[in-house]
Amino acid sequence: KKTTFIYPNNQAVRIVKDCKHAQFLEKMGCFYSSSANKHGQKFDELWARSVADVVVDEIFVENTPSK
Repeated sequence: KKTTFIYPNNQAVRIVKDCKHAQFLEKMGCFYSSSANKHGQKFDELWARSVADVVVDEIFVENTPSK
């Protein structure tokens, strides 16, 4: 289960429980991320890789944005 809290200052926190993501965080600790696309634009894998500090997965797909 995933729940996202969005605050009035446009900051957000996602809480994950009982999933592979939660197991990963248990082992690795706290992480943060930013959007992998420029606001209002489609996902651009080359751009995302060029601005990433670390890539933790090699399989990328474009899905409907979360709400």
